[in-house]
Amino acid sequence: MVHRLGALSDGWARPTGAKYPAIPSGLGYRHVVARDWLDYEAEHGFIRVRLRLLTAEEGGRSRPIYSDYRASWDIGNTYEGEWTVNDAPLVLEDVDKLDPGDEALARIHPIAPQFWNHVEPGLRIYAHEGPRRVGEATVIDRTERLAPP
Repeated sequence: MVHRLGALSDGWARPTGAKYPAIPSGLGYRHVVARDWLDYEAEHGFIRVRLRLLTAEEGGRSRPIYSDYRASWDIGNTYEGEWTVNDAPLVLEDVDKLDPGDEALARIHPIAPQFWNHVEPGLRIYAHEGPRRVGEATVIDRTERLAPP
């Protein structure tokens, strides 16, 4: 399902038709940072995923990640016939940190959204640090940017 962002009276933005609040409960990052991300989301939109970090035994990370973590994402793109990744930071929705082996809801903010147009709910995507796969995610939904007035 693709949502559009709607503006709240205090300037905050939240997805219309979505079943989660503008600032999900349980976030540990500061109010100002949350507001900055919401402003960014209103302008650019985001992709909501269920993310699982791979453990070190699975070839993944040995340490947790936090909101603002930036991974390279394998979303199925190629360039001149070669596999390629697309960078995007994320914000964790329902936890302060995500430990290897655990999963959580997250919002991905593509740096170059034009390469993410084919990403739809149900697609499986993979987080990388260099050539190493460190996480796997399933796309839950997309929220497009707030349309200009």
